[in-house]
Amino acid sequence: MCSIPVQSDSAKLLWEAKLIVWDEALTQHRHCAEVVDRTLRNIMQCLDSPFGNKVVVFGGDFRQCPPVVTRGFPIAIVSTALSRLVLWRQVRILTLTENMRLRTNPLSKPYAEYLLRVGNGQESSIIDHFPPEANAEPSIGVEIALYPEIHQAPSLEAFIHTVFPALAINYSNQGYIDDRAILTTKNTVVNSLHSFCRGCAWAKAHIFVSRLGGNGG
Repeated sequence: MCSIPVQSDSAKLLWEAKLIVWDEALTQHRHCAEVVDRTLRNIMQCLDSPFGNKVVVFGGDFRQCPPVVTRGFPIAIVSTALSRLVLWRQVRILTLTENMRLRTNPLSKPYAEYLLRVGNGQESSIIDHFPPEANAEPSIGVEIALYPEIHQAPSLEAFIHTVFPALAINYSNQGYIDDRAILTTKNTVVNSLHSFCRGCAWAKAHIFVSRLGGNGG
């Protein structure tokens, strides 16, 4: 239960609230919702009513990132989902069907549709092992879905050269670097991508070590 005294100003504000909107709730551990539920029941003195009989709107998309569980296996991650909440059977699901951003930028519709296909597992993808060298370690199996309107690369290495064309020439150009990025979900893949790109640039690596404690800053 949250440490909110029943007689506090925060409790008074919650008492007067008619609607509580919880954005990106699906990225939170279900325990967060359980704590809020118990807190509102206590404040509202409605111990048998979910969330103290308040209307709570959870916003989110199950296709996005689930709650983060340190070194958690899939079963542990799934168990933290909001859909595993005891009160979930009392939740009414409403689906939004119109992308409001497309009203101001209709040219983004193909890309928006592409993201939906990726989220629904409907977009074709390629599976590559990186680094591309046969004897490179570690070998990381990477599945990537490439935006077809941009480029359908035959491999991850080709994909990197597509994002960073002529890297050996342009690596010192700040504008060139600022306009490009590859996003991934795991640090191991980031390190391998970084090592490959650094090798293409033929630049000397510099390691900057922070000093913590002692007389250091």
